Amino acid sequence: MIALRRPERLKRGQPSALRAAVLTQALPPLEALGTAFPPYRPLYNAPMDAEQAAILALPVEGGLIRTEPPGFLRPADALTLYELARHGPGDVLELGAA
Repeated sequence: MIALRRPERLKRGQPSALRAAVLTQALPPLEALGTAFPPYRPLYNAPMDAEQAAILALPVEGGLIRTEPPGFLRPADALTLYELARHGPGDVLELGAA
Protein backbone atom coordinates (compact mmCIF):
# COMPACT_ATOMS: atom_id res chain seq x y z
CA MET A 1 0.00 0.00 0.00
CA ILE A 2 1.37 3.38 -0.94
CA ALA A 3 -0.27 6.50 0.41
CA LEU A 4 0.53 9.94 -0.88
CA ARG A 5 -0.48 13.05 0.97
CA ARG A 6 0.28 16.70 0.37
CA PRO A 7 1.38 18.43 3.60
CA GLU A 8 -0.25 21.71 2.50
CA ARG A 9 -3.68 20.04 2.66
CA LEU A 10 -3.43 19.34 6.39
CA LYS A 11 -5.56 21.36 8.78
CA ARG A 12 -4.15 24.68 9.84
CA GLY A 13 -2.81 24.66 13.34
CA GLN A 14 -2.15 20.92 13.31
CA PRO A 15 0.96 20.17 15.39
CA SER A 16 4.04 19.93 13.23
CA ALA A 17 4.89 16.59 14.87
CA LEU A 18 1.88 15.08 13.09
CA ARG A 19 2.53 16.56 9.68
CA ALA A 20 2.49 13.95 6.96
CA ALA A 21 5.68 12.76 5.39
CA VAL A 22 5.77 13.07 1.63
CA LEU A 23 6.76 9.71 0.27
CA THR A 24 9.55 9.98 -2.22
CA GLN A 25 9.97 6.32 -3.05
CA ALA A 26 9.28 5.41 -6.62
CA LEU A 27 6.20 3.36 -7.42
CA PRO A 28 7.01 -0.24 -8.35
CA PRO A 29 6.89 -1.17 -12.03
CA LEU A 30 3.54 -2.48 -13.23
CA GLU A 31 4.79 -6.07 -13.57
CA ALA A 32 5.90 -6.06 -9.90
CA LEU A 33 2.46 -5.16 -8.54
CA GLY A 34 1.10 -7.99 -6.44
CA THR A 35 4.50 -9.65 -6.10
CA ALA A 36 6.59 -7.10 -4.18
CA PHE A 37 5.35 -5.92 -0.78
CA PRO A 38 7.31 -3.09 0.85
CA PRO A 39 7.57 -2.95 4.63
CA TYR A 40 5.52 -0.54 6.73
CA ARG A 41 6.79 3.01 6.59
CA PRO A 42 5.19 5.59 8.92
CA LEU A 43 3.35 8.47 7.26
CA TYR A 44 3.34 10.78 10.28
CA ASN A 45 6.05 11.80 12.70
CA ALA A 46 4.19 10.37 15.70
CA PRO A 47 5.31 7.70 18.18
CA MET A 48 3.80 4.24 17.89
CA ASP A 49 0.82 3.81 20.21
CA ALA A 50 -0.75 0.77 21.89
CA GLU A 51 -3.16 0.16 19.00
CA GLN A 52 -0.33 -0.05 16.49
CA ALA A 53 1.55 -2.41 18.79
CA ALA A 54 -1.61 -4.56 18.97
CA ILE A 55 -1.77 -4.70 15.16
CA LEU A 56 1.84 -5.90 15.09
CA ALA A 57 0.96 -8.62 17.63
CA LEU A 58 -1.83 -10.12 15.48
CA PRO A 59 -1.18 -13.59 14.04
CA VAL A 60 0.15 -13.58 10.47
CA GLU A 61 -0.03 -16.47 8.03
CA GLY A 62 1.20 -16.26 4.45
CA GLY A 63 1.90 -12.54 4.92
CA LEU A 64 -1.73 -11.77 5.86
CA ILE A 65 -3.27 -11.03 9.25
CA ARG A 66 -5.36 -14.02 10.39
CA THR A 67 -8.18 -13.09 12.78
CA GLU A 68 -11.95 -13.38 13.00
CA PRO A 69 -13.60 -12.16 10.87
CA PRO A 70 -11.17 -13.27 8.16
CA GLY A 71 -9.74 -10.61 5.89
CA PHE A 72 -6.96 -9.87 3.45
CA LEU A 73 -4.75 -7.22 5.08
CA ARG A 74 -1.02 -7.33 5.46
CA PRO A 75 0.31 -5.85 8.73
CA ALA A 76 1.84 -2.92 6.79
CA ASP A 77 -1.55 -2.17 5.20
CA ALA A 78 -3.35 -2.35 8.55
CA LEU A 79 -0.80 -0.03 10.16
CA THR A 80 -1.07 2.48 7.31
CA LEU A 81 -4.89 2.49 7.43
CA TYR A 82 -4.84 2.91 11.20
CA GLU A 83 -2.35 5.75 10.97
CA LEU A 84 -4.38 7.56 8.30
CA ALA A 85 -7.57 7.21 10.35
CA ARG A 86 -5.88 8.25 13.60
CA HIS A 87 -3.86 11.23 12.41
CA GLY A 88 -5.36 12.22 9.07
CA PRO A 89 -7.48 15.35 8.79
CA GLY A 90 -10.34 13.72 6.86
CA ASP A 91 -12.08 10.52 5.93
CA VAL A 92 -10.28 7.40 4.71
CA LEU A 93 -11.62 5.19 1.93
CA GLU A 94 -9.97 1.80 1.58
CA LEU A 95 -10.69 -0.15 -1.58
CA GLY A 96 -9.55 -3.73 -1.61
CA ALA A 97 -9.89 -6.78 -3.75
CA ALA A 98 -9.47 -10.44 -2.97
